[in-house]
Amino acid sequence: MLAFRVGAALALVAPLAALGCSGAHGNEDLTIPPSGGVEENGRNESTAEAESLFMARGGDATPGVLTGVWAATIEAEGTTYEHRVHITGSAILLATRCSKDGVRAPIASVKVAAKIDESTITTLDAKTNTTTADGITCRVSTTRGTDHRCDATHDTKSGCFDLREGVLVVYRSATDALELVKQSD
Repeated sequence: MLAFRVGAALALVAPLAALGCSGAHGNEDLTIPPSGGVEENGRNESTAEAESLFMARGGDATPGVLTGVWAATIEAEGTTYEHRVHITGSAILLATRCSKDGVRAPIASVKVAAKIDESTITTLDAKTNTTTADGITCRVSTTRGTDHRCDATHDTKSGCFDLREGVLVVYRSATDALELVKQSD
C-alpha cells in the first residue's frame, strides 16, 4: 500500500512503503511494518539514481499513466519533506530528502522489485534505509504486498490509490491522503 502522514513524519500506505523524516525534537517516524517485520538493509543502495530524481525535471509526463516519476513536498514543524517515487513496470524507487534550518540529511532511498499495471501495485521486497545529519533523520521503508486502484468495491477510500490526469492520490484512510504530482514518464 501507499501512505503518507502529514506532520512530523510521513509514511507511504502499508505494503508499498513508508517515507519519513524526524527532526531534533524527537518526532516519531510512522512505518507500517509487514507481518514478519521490515528488513533493515542499512545502506543506501540506489544513491545516484535517487539523487537524479530530485534534479529539475521537464519533458514528457503522460497523464493517466502510473509509471514515471512522482513528487510531493510537505512542510511541517519547520521541516521540509521532499518525496520522489519512480515507478517502472518491474521496480519502484522511493526516495526522501529532509531539511530543517539549512541542514539537509542525505537522501534515504530503497529500490525494490515490483509488478505494476494500471490497477495494482505489488511490491515484492521489504527494505528500509535511514540517513541522519545534525539531528535530521530520513527513513524510507517498503513492505511486501499489493495496493489496488480505488473502485466501487471500496466503500470509503482507504488503502487504495487513484490516478487522474497527472496526479496520483494515495489513501491511507478516508481522511488521510497524499497527492503526488507526475514529474516525468
